[in-house]
Amino acid sequence: MKKQTQTDTEQKIITAFLDLMRESEFDDINVKEIALKANVGRATFYRHFKQKQDIVIVLFENFVKKHENFFSEYNNYHDLVCCILSLCKKNVDLFRIIQKSKMSYLLFDYINNAVSSLFKKNGLGTDKYTSAVHTGSIFGICSKWIANDCADAPTVLCNTICAIPIC
Repeated sequence: MKKQTQTDTEQKIITAFLDLMRESEFDDINVKEIALKANVGRATFYRHFKQKQDIVIVLFENFVKKHENFFSEYNNYHDLVCCILSLCKKNVDLFRIIQKSKMSYLLFDYINNAVSSLFKKNGLGTDKYTSAVHTGSIFGICSKWIANDCADAPTVLCNTICAIPIC
């Protein structure tokens, strides 16, 4: 995780990890298996990643870079929530990996940054807890939705989230 650009070796390791994630649970995969599947030595793996969790972080960082300014165009809560849900559905495989690897805090932080930015930009929820309540609602529903294979339409969930009364 030292470099900004991915090398061919890093990409081979990431691809091997993704292949193994399709076959096994995160906890059942070890560095030796990833290295073997990538056709690299364990030392090579460790030159690029400290642990297998770092692969998930790199995958997520790539997602974030791709959608870096995505939320800046949204000026209202409803549109932002719909956008978050649409991104989750389009990238459901990544978010499943994040859930399986017990790194859901990545999704939580991502949602929190989007909600906090919108609230700050529009002067909403000026106390320190309002954006956390909204973030928690969106995160909880997204997590459940991803676990249920995104069966419901994003617009239905968006309307559900936006209808939650905040006392």
